[in-house]
Amino acid sequence: MNFDRKAFSKILIKIKNNYGSINKMAEAAGVTSAYISKLIRLMYKKAPSPEILKKIADSSKGSISYYELLIVCGYIDKDFVSDDSTEFIRNNLNSESNVLFNIPIISKISLGNSIIENEYLEGYLPLDPNIYNMKIPDDYFYLKITDESVNLKVHNGDYVLIHKQNFAENNDLIVGIINDSVVIRLYKKIDSETIMLEAVSTYQIDPILINSDNFVNLKIVGKAIGQFGKF
Repeated sequence: MNFDRKAFSKILIKIKNNYGSINKMAEAAGVTSAYISKLIRLMYKKAPSPEILKKIADSSKGSISYYELLIVCGYIDKDFVSDDSTEFIRNNLNSESNVLFNIPIISKISLGNSIIENEYLEGYLPLDPNIYNMKIPDDYFYLKITDESVNLKVHNGDYVLIHKQNFAENNDLIVGIINDSVVIRLYKKIDSETIMLEAVSTYQIDPILINSDNFVNLKIVGKAIGQFGKF
C-alpha cells in the first residue's frame, strides 16, 4: 500500500480546525487524541485501519469522504478503478456494517505455492462481508482479467471477486491452472469421463476438453462470485 502520510496529515489538520481542537475531533471520531496527534506529526508509517478511516470520515463534517481517505491511505489505487466501478465501490463503502474485509487485488495468479505474490499485489479493497455472505477474509481475492475469454461476464481489464476453492459445480465460472497456464472459464461436466471449460465470450474461442485421464492436470483455484460492476 502507498500511504501518503503528508496528505493525510493535512486532511486531519483541516478536520481538527473544524472542531477547534484535537481533543474534540478525537472524541467525535471515537479515537484517542494522542493517536490523531501522532498521525498529524507523521509518526506512523502504517495507515490507520479502514474501520478508523470510516470513523474519521463520518466525523469530518463533510470535508472528506471515506472513499477519498482510502485512496490517500493506499487501500484503493485510483489508477485501476474504472468509472463504471466507482458507483459500486462507493455504495459498498457507504454500508452500515461495522466490519470490513480487506480483499487483496492481484494482477496475476502465481504458479508457485501461494496464489498471491507481492509482485502481483496491487492493493486492497475494503468490502462489506454481508454483500457476499463472507466468513473468512483470506478466502477471497480480486483478480484482473487480461483476455477476452469471459467478456460476456467480465471485461478485459476489470476485476473479478474470487472465492478460493479447489472444486467446482456445473456452470461455475472458475479460475484454474492447466499445464502452467491460468484460465478463467465456465466449468461444465459433460459426463463422468469429460469436463469442458467453456469460454463466455463474443469471440470464437475453442472450449478446453479434459478427459478422465487428465483430470489431474486441472487445478481449480477458485470460483468467481462477483466483480466491481454487474455480475
